[in-house]
Amino acid sequence: MHISKFLTLVSLCSLTLLAACGTQPVGSLTTTDVPADAKVTVVEFSDFNCPACQASYPITREVRQIAGVHFEYRNFPLDIPGHETSFAAANAYECGKAQGKADAFETALFENSEKFTDEFLRTLPAKYGFDMDLTAYQSCVDDQQFASKVTDDVRTATRTGLNSTPSFIVNGEVVSGARNLIDIVQAKLAQ
Repeated sequence: MHISKFLTLVSLCSLTLLAACGTQPVGSLTTTDVPADAKVTVVEFSDFNCPACQASYPITREVRQIAGVHFEYRNFPLDIPGHETSFAAANAYECGKAQGKADAFETALFENSEKFTDEFLRTLPAKYGFDMDLTAYQSCVDDQQFASKVTDDVRTATRTGLNSTPSFIVNGEVVSGARNLIDIVQAKLAQ
């Protein structure tokens, strides 16, 4: 069955990811809450400390607005110099997402990556006036409640063969970088 038709039939699906040649499975990725009218599923693997991810953020925001596209953000905090706070930022993002503030947190984190400290991440919602349970958020950050989810995202990215950020999976195909992302999504929508 063609993947876009499969996505229209179910709201929870497992995509077989294919290598660039399109013939060798390299892992599996589960996407959730896929709307019935989504012809294209885009899964982004990104790092809040990554300059290329920050530069691609306006592009990914645009892709999310395209009708017929289901977009999911996944954490891929790189364990390299200059990214020492990436894992903590990913956990903070998940803590904000748990309270329905994914978009606001993503924007704030990408706009402030040079400021990441434990204190900055703990007080982010108060600084930006996010309407949320601050005590629960701070506890979530302090206890790293989403550390296992972030680690699972990293394992998924690694198992899939991804080794850089940002990387995207578009209807089962790996796309590195966001340069042509809009064109690729538009072409998939036109199929």
